[in-house]
This record gives sequence, structure tokens and C-alpha cells, in this order.
Amino acid sequence: MKILSLYIKSIPKCLNWLLGTSVAILLIKIIYLDKLKEPLIGMHKIGIFVEGLLASVIASYVFYIIVVHLKEVRNKLCIYPIIKKWSNGVVGDCTNLLRGFSKHSGIDLTLENISSDNIKNCFLKIDPNSKTAPLLVKTELADWIQFQVFYSNRGQNRIREILTQGLYLDSKLVSLILSIDDCGYFKQIQYIKHERTGNKDISFLTSTFYEYCCLCRTLKEYINKNLKNY
Repeated sequence: MKILSLYIKSIPKCLNWLLGTSVAILLIKIIYLDKLKEPLIGMHKIGIFVEGLLASVIASYVFYIIVVHLKEVRNKLCIYPIIKKWSNGVVGDCTNLLRGFSKHSGIDLTLENISSDNIKNCFLKIDPNSKTAPLLVKTELADWIQFQVFYSNRGQNRIREILTQGLYLDSKLVSLILSIDDCGYFKQIQYIKHERTGNKDISFLTSTFYEYCCLCRTLKEYINKNLKNY
């Protein structure tokens, strides 16, 4: 039932429209137009040509859904559960950052309630060089830069894994994943990793982190809407 449901729902709407139009025109020709006298010399030959063209469209549709589309659906059923897992992991890394910031600052941050203002209020309470982040590095707690580097690196590694399956990916998913991979927050964190900051808080990350969270929220919404059958 799962493969049948996915098989039917994933047939491109434009192809269904083309099939419906072709069938309707062909039926009108056979039932009605073929019974009329030839209005102009040569119209009968044109009618035969059109009938053959419509029949070929219908035959091509049948070939596509039986051979090509069925194979695509089977491939997706094999690979998309893994892609869904990795995509949820990308969102999960953002959620882990929010959870860590929330616990330290006492300000509740979630993808659902996120705003630039509550991020800034939270970040004003976090010293980037304080070794109080909920992450162990060797035998001691990480500082808040190391904490962010860890989750941003893991998120980008997940993204690379997803993109290796490009042949099977929906274009919207690719666009969302690439937007996250190219976001300003990841770039800023990679820079800070090498050029340690002397700031007393991390409020300078507010705008790029907010953008990152919004992108992850959009990805989460996409997963819940489009990948729920996998």
C-alpha cells in the first residue's frame, strides 16, 4: 500500500493533465468528429495523423508510469528513508544549539518561537570563551565557540552526505539544503574558529544565527510535509 500510494501521488501533474487532454480529444474525434462529412479536402488525412499523435502520447504515458516512474519510486523508497534521517539530523544540530543556549541563558529558544530579539537577549548572556558549554572536548567542557563549531561541522557533513544522492533528490530539498550549507552563520563560525574573539558575549552572531534557524525551520516544515511517507 505504501508503494502504491507514493506511486500515484508522485506522478507529475502535468503528465496527468496531458493524458487527460489527449484522451478527451481522442474520444471526441472517434465518437463525434469521425461521423461528420469531410469539410475540406485532406481533413481526413489530418485527422488520422492527429489520432496517431494522440495515441502515441497515451502510449508514452503508459510506458513512463509502468517502466520509468515505477523504477524511480522504488529507488526513492530505498534511499529516501536515509535522506530523511540525514535531513532531520541537519535540523537536529540546530535544535541542539538552541537547547544548549537556552539552558545556559534561561531564555527558551525553539525553532517555533525563534526571533532575532530573543536570540540577541540569549547571546548577551553567553561568554564565548567560557568553558561551560554542554559538550566535552577531551576531558573538559568546551567553550561556546567550540560548541558551535562542533554542531556546524556536523551539520555540513550531513549536508554533504545528502548531496551525494543528488540523482534522487527533489529540487526543492536541494535548494533548502544548499541554502543552509551556504548560510552566513556557518561561514562566520569557521572564521571565528581560527581567529578567536575577544568579545564578552556572542551577540555579534545574532543576525546570521537567526537566518540559519529560519532556514532549518523551513527544512523541518518541508520534511514534515513531503517526506512523511518515507
